[in-house]
Amino acid sequence: LDDNITGYFDDASGTLTLTGDDSAEMYEAALSSVEFSANGFSLDDRTVVIETTVWDDGGSISNTGISTIQVIASEMYIS
Repeated sequence: LDDNITGYFDDASGTLTLTGDDSAEMYEAALSSVEFSANGFSLDDRTVVIETTVWDDGGSISNTGISTIQVIASEMYIS
């Protein structure tokens, strides 16, 4: 992440929070670097819902953007 943006992941709720004073472009880059891993979870097909909410400097909240991703299980063999 950029030096101005810090991230925190809450395992219990599955929530990733990014905070810091930076441009929309830097937040876009930070979000683009997020990776999902299913270590320790079932590899069944599942739907993952991603909600994005933004607060501005004045504390006003944006509309929540919602993306739904269909994860398809696959087997990976390394030899």
